[in-house]
Parts: sequence; C-alpha cells; structure tokens
Amino acid sequence: MKRQYAVIAEYRSKIYDDNVMVIHVGSNDDYMKDSVAEVIMDGKKIPFTMERRDTARSRNCYKSVNVYFSCEYQYVIPVTTDFKKLIFCLKMRDELKAEPQKLVVPGRAFRGLHKKVSECVDSVRRVDGQTVIKGWTTGTEKTKIQILYKNKPYDCEINYKLRRDIKDCYLEDECKYPTGYEVLISDPSVKKIKMLLTNGNKKTVRTIYTDRENNFKNNIHKAKLYWRKYGFMGMASRALIKLIGMSKWDYAHWIREHEVTREELEMQRVTKFEKKPLFSIVVPVYNPTPEYFVEMVNSVLNQTYDNWELCIADGGNSVEAILSKITKNDSRIKYVAISENLGISGNTNKALEMAIGDYIILGDHDDIIRTNALFECAKVINENPECDVIYSDEDKIE
Repeated sequence: MKRQYAVIAEYRSKIYDDNVMVIHVGSNDDYMKDSVAEVIMDGKKIPFTMERRDTARSRNCYKSVNVYFSCEYQYVIPVTTDFKKLIFCLKMRDELKAEPQKLVVPGRAFRGLHKKVSECVDSVRRVDGQTVIKGWTTGTEKTKIQILYKNKPYDCEINYKLRRDIKDCYLEDECKYPTGYEVLISDPSVKKIKMLLTNGNKKTVRTIYTDRENNFKNNIHKAKLYWRKYGFMGMASRALIKLIGMSKWDYAHWIREHEVTREELEMQRVTKFEKKPLFSIVVPVYNPTPEYFVEMVNSVLNQTYDNWELCIADGGNSVEAILSKITKNDSRIKYVAISENLGISGNTNKALEMAIGDYIILGDHDDIIRTNALFECAKVINENPECDVIYSDEDKIE
C-alpha cells in the first residue's frame, strides 16, 4: 500500500452560511509544506482561504490513514447559489512524488445538504436494561429532538451534551450549541422508532432499530448517506477507515492519552538539561527511495532536542545532492560516499567511524523518528545518569 501524504475527508457547508463550502483535509505540517491547492468552479479558478486545525480530534482522527497525520486543514470556499460543479485539487511538493488529491463536488449534491439537519447516530446499545442511542447534531440553533413510536410522540429521556470532538470538527466560530445527544428508552418492547430532528427551517427524520438483530439496518442507512455524499468509492474508503480504526481501538486510545501536544513540543525546545548527551544517529544507505530518505532526514532535523549528529554512509553515491538541498549545510550532518557498496553491516561500520556521540542510535534510510524521541532519551539519561542502553519501541508505517 502506498503511503498517503494527505487525505480529503469530507466536504460540508458552513453552519451559518450555506454559500460557503468547507473541505476537510488530514495531513501534517511537514507533508503540507509547499503544497498547492486549487479550486475550480464551473471552469473558473476561484479564491479560498485555509485554516489549520490543531485540536485533540485533528491530532488523532486520521491516525488510521497515516500515524504521522497530526493536523486538519479546512479549506473555506465561497460558492455561488447555482454552481454546477466544483473541483478541489491538492498537489504535494515534488520530492514526495505523491499523486494529486482531487475531489469533485456536484452543485446539486452540495445544495442537498442544506435541506437536512447535519446529524449522525453514532451507536445504539443496550446498557443496564435500557436502549441508549448516542449521536450528534449541529445547526444555527439548538436542535429539537422528538421521538416517535408507531408514528406517535413517545415520552423518553433526552440529554444534550457537549461533544468536544464534534465542536473540533468545525471552525472556531461555528458550533455555539450543544452538539451531542443521548436518548434513553427503558421499554424493551420498543424495537423501532423514528427520530425527528428540527433546526431552524431544516428537518430530518431518522428510522432507528433498537434491537441488536436489526442494528445492521442502522449501518445500512449510514452507508447510504455516505454513498449519496461521497460516491461508492468514497463510501467504501470511509467504511474501511472505520473498520481499521475499530481494530486498532486499543492503540488509538493509547495515542490519545500519550500524544505530545504542540505546546509541549515547544516547551521541549526550550528545556535545558543538566546533562546534554550527544546522540549519534548512524544510517547506512544504498540507492534509497528518495521520498523516504527525505522523510528520515527531516524527522531528525525536526527533533525538539538539538544535540545530535546524523552520520550517513552512502554505498551508492545517491543521496549527496538530496542532502545538500534539504539540510542547508547543517554541520550536525556527516556524510561519506563509499567507493563500493559494503552491505548493510559494512556501510553501518563506515557510518560508525564518523560518530563521536555519547550514545549511538542505529537507523535505516526509511526510518522516521518521532519529533520528541531524542528529548525523551535525554530526559531518561538525566533521570538515570548511570544507564548505558535505552530501548524504545517502534511502529510500522504502511
């Protein structure tokens, strides 16, 4: 599977202005550097703005696509009331060699979003003898929810809750009302209900099956919504992301609990340690894939801890030009071109000959080091000055 450098997640209208389209893109600052976006409406290029969203949600919701996605970029596009087709294209910088991302939005489909309340039923479960329906909804005012059973109003408990994850989906000035809801139904004989949602002049009616045997029908309804909005392939890709996310729930939960925030990274950059060890990162290379090699070097350059050296032994004389372009003569990067390829062990030994650090880190040409990795190592050394070896785990990137 090819590595993805950006993913176009969805499009929507701005809550308070139906003539503004917002397109959500997941990626990170390194991948998005020097990227170029273009919007064409009915054959004419039109202006737009982009807002970078660095929230708890945006740092985690795209991890199942690429574990290094850490931000969301929302492209805000004014549109006419009668446009026929809008094309959004995102081109990454050349060295990534990534296919341009493209989204085509029919005007009729976009305007169809304005007729219904923006909402989603997240789950229907039996908890302590009750049916618990959880979901979210947004709009220009607090959404009114009414439950119908056999086409008659049904009295049950409805709680509105703040959903920070949903609020984070939108721009800062959009969500002004509680976005989450919870419906509690105590009667186990109620197998099928209708939920009427009203927000301003918009209305949506949802049929919800409350018994486990028919719960798959709720998922079919959600799949139909995705199909109408994103097409078959869009529906399939979103379903796959959901399935991958479910299978990685434990890991995703761990990431949410331990992911370093942008503010913490900035604090790490100005932290002063009593002991400041030099880390020598030794990397053997031989005709590496250029984009992977560039990612490796950038991941070292972006470290919050700055006392390191990168020692590269090149068995194929293939990366010197790349290094001179991206490192800007950084003295911490040492490079030697070997007259012949000595294999991974021989090339590693050549890289080790250049190393003068207190600790040696063995790397490969397509490894990526998390931004705070060396900081954490330096922290451990200062807390345990007698340690000789530090072990850290790794992740696999598809």
